[in-house]
Amino acid sequence: MRKWVAKYTAWRSWRRASANRIWLVLALQIEETVAEHPLMGRVAKIVRCKLVQVAMAARALLAVAEVVDLLVVDRAFSLRLVSWS
Repeated sequence: MRKWVAKYTAWRSWRRASANRIWLVLALQIEETVAEHPLMGRVAKIVRCKLVQVAMAARALLAVAEVVDLLVVDRAFSLRLVSWS
């Protein structure tokens, strides 16, 4: 059981890190676009604000997913405890 929980925890941390990397890449691409086209500063600000809103919504969804994941792990662990006793 501990092996399974360790693998699951590693997978969750990898998923969180990959989601953060995606948002970092998007932010860097926007910054490069603004640097290449200085006249697009206003448009870039609007896009950046929208991306921040999307990022906040995505992080909220990730938080909900983590809670659901924890509930699933707790449920599976308690079911195994019941089956062992």
